Amino acid sequence: MLGAITNEIARVIIALAGYVGLSKSEIQGLTWEAYDTEKGEIKVISGVVNGKRGDPKTKARKANVPLIPSVRELLDLYRLRLGNPTTGVMFARAIGTPLDLHNVFARRIDPVLNACERCGKVKAKHRREDHEFRRRQDLAEWHGWHAFRRGLGSNLNDLGVLDLTIQRILRHSNVTTTRKSYIHHREHQVTAAWGSSKRGSKRRAGGRKQRTWKPRMITRKRSTDAGFRGRSP
Repeated sequence: MLGAITNEIARVIIALAGYVGLSKSEIQGLTWEAYDTEKGEIKVISGVVNGKRGDPKTKARKANVPLIPSVRELLDLYRLRLGNPTTGVMFARAIGTPLDLHNVFARRIDPVLNACERCGKVKAKHRREDHEFRRRQDLAEWHGWHAFRRGLGSNLNDLGVLDLTIQRILRHSNVTTTRKSYIHHREHQVTAAWGSSKRGSKRRAGGRKQRTWKPRMITRKRSTDAGFRGRSP
């Protein structure tokens, strides 16, 4: 998806959502004061919902988040084009208030992802065309901003990252939330696990000697006490 988007702001925002795991409200709430250029970290201290700034969703979400080199490079280049600001809203409208990510999608992302492969028009503006609308199949489908966080959790799991580590990256209060809603095991993982289980069972079975059951004769001893003529208990 990132390769198909050409708008710089949209690219940086997608990178922060998909590779860092920031939520929609957290991205809208970012300021340049929160970006530590020396450490390459962003401190999540607030979020913006419906134009109103407030605390992050949970206490665990209020944390320093490290940036991978590719995301840091995109953010630094974007900052350079703005004149290297050190204060103010990171993704701002002309009047200085935070961008609404819904508008970013509608204006910068949707026209690319959901355009007709033949004429380039989105479906809403395609009614009068003389050909059937067909979306480009080589581009990922849009499932909302939150899908980036879920996708990051599944991708990290796919790479073998431990659940507790994924929990810390996504800043969940407990690992149960991570496992239940943010880690989706893909079909090839299930198939591979099933194959490993079958191979392990065969190895264990092959290493054991087959046992045959033999009946055992059970005898009872008679008491050595001369005064007792019956069988021992």
